[in-house]
Amino acid sequence: EDYESCKITFDNEGNAKVSITGSGKFDGLVIKNATKNNAIVTELVETDSKYFSYEVQIDGLTDDKSKIYDVTVTDQSKCESYLISEFTSLSQEQATTLCSGNSLDGVTLQQVVLNGGIPSTDYEEAGLTVETGKTVVITGYSRKGGVYVIIPEKINGKTVVGISEYAFTTKGVTPTGISSNNVEYKVKPLYNYENKYDVVKVLTIKYGLGITSVEIPDTVTSIGRYAFRGNQLTSVTIPNSVKNI
Repeated sequence: EDYESCKITFDNEGNAKVSITGSGKFDGLVIKNATKNNAIVTELVETDSKYFSYEVQIDGLTDDKSKIYDVTVTDQSKCESYLISEFTSLSQEQATTLCSGNSLDGVTLQQVVLNGGIPSTDYEEAGLTVETGKTVVITGYSRKGGVYVIIPEKINGKTVVGISEYAFTTKGVTPTGISSNNVEYKVKPLYNYENKYDVVKVLTIKYGLGITSVEIPDTVTSIGRYAFRGNQLTSVTIPNSVKNI
């Protein structure tokens, strides 16, 4: 499942050369002109971001639907004029309070945007720059990404700063559009026992996805409880950036 193609060629003297092209978690990995003595191998690439689910994070808050916004006022006068024209009950002083980044009766401009009070089509008119959070926490993983996981530093342009509870287990959130995280039976080859052929199922450990190796980037600062529970890890790389496990 981890290879796209494998080609074996022989020269005039019968020496074999092997070329392997990767897919899945080895997408982009190429081993070519390999013999029993040497091989040329490209750099192993990060696991594709599509295999991860995540929550956007801003100031310690998370929202898996990316509804938390980072609101910046780029034009104070535009902001005030817009609020006064759209919310006729607001005074000049109140509009100034909101556009200055302060709260009005416990409500901030960020909350107004969050609740849809200012539609995205009006951001420029209101003198605002609105961005979703710039960091994410991984909440799930698709088994189709492979058992050798190299967590990327960024997913969709957002820096990966944490791994949540049960993220790399069957209890994690399955990435949208990828049906995985299903517990799979591994079937041993048929064997002959008194002329009767049997198939033996090997049970997968509860919660595990069969992951054998994980490399965590140095952007990550925290790892949640049971993040890799029930897997079959033989190699884990944890950077010094991680402060909480």
